[in-house]
Amino acid sequence: MGLFGGLYVFFCLALGLTLAILIDQKIRGEGFLRPIYLYPLALSFIVTGTAWKLFLDPGIGLEKAVHDWGWTSFHFDWVVNPRMMIYCVAIAGIWASSGFVMALFLAGLRGIDSEILKARADRRRFGLCDVPAHHHPDHAAGVFLGPHHSDSSGDQIL
Repeated sequence: MGLFGGLYVFFCLALGLTLAILIDQKIRGEGFLRPIYLYPLALSFIVTGTAWKLFLDPGIGLEKAVHDWGWTSFHFDWVVNPRMMIYCVAIAGIWASSGFVMALFLAGLRGIDSEILKARADRRRFGLCDVPAHHHPDHAAGVFLGPHHSDSSGDQIL
């Protein structure tokens, strides 16, 4: 369970922060992308687990699709390998929760005043360092990830 928890929290935070930074760049289509990233959070963990089980199943999922394309030496049997199964559960959990973490980080990034960012850029130009003033969305994400997923991680295992 420690392996799952470590993988889950680390990759949810890393993927959520990366997505938040990309969306915070004021890109076109942000209103379209944000709901796509949050959509997996709206699904129950039973649906998420079933979808990932079918996708990773060697007989009907990713491995079969790659074999049908002509790459017959490709093998991806993590679902049927007991030593690799915990990684499959972690992948499904990360996919389901990283959008929530992205929303928390994005709220933190958007909460930083533009004057603070300008002052920080000036300080950096003169070789001074500082930490931006935000309300630690990484701590909030870590606090929410534990209880949110610990109650329902068993739903993904089918």
